[in-house]
Amino acid sequence: MTRRIDYGLLIALAVVAHGLLLLNDGIYWDDWYLYTALQQHNWPAIALLGQRGIPTDPFLYWIIGYGGRVFAFKLVKFVAYTLVALLIYETCLASRRLRRGAALAIAALALTYPGDETPVILMTVDYVLYYRSFGSRSFLDFSRKITSAQQPRRSHCCAHRSSVFSSALI
Repeated sequence: MTRRIDYGLLIALAVVAHGLLLLNDGIYWDDWYLYTALQQHNWPAIALLGQRGIPTDPFLYWIIGYGGRVFAFKLVKFVAYTLVALLIYETCLASRRLRRGAALAIAALALTYPGDETPVILMTVDYVLYYRSFGSRSFLDFSRKITSAQQPRRSHCCAHRSSVFSSALI
């Protein structure tokens, strides 16, 4: 029951902190290039965005923006922000080092901290998704049950590999 309350608080905080993102259908700065290419279904122009060093970006932009709507990008960002907060909360609880209130405070801070100063920009949707994948991997690593004496080393190795992989995506 207390987790449901905490989830509700985090989701309500996400709506307060990032809910206006869903109402903003504006296109800003570099997004005009992406938006125009998506409207025209111009795959070569979208593929050029993979030259930034993240080869998966053009596919991501194409999948999210196939219908040519800005709302899909904003919805993906909002859901990713909310999932990251919930994953951080669960990771804190799975570590068994923090109490519920501290875990909730850390997740709330991560949700509202203005580290990503470009939430309305379409081109930065990939950053939020990679952040979510890192959060998912961290949660999976922390939630793994350690039963024998050798598994802590393996778990530490997996945690290191997953953090290196996730940071390589960013």
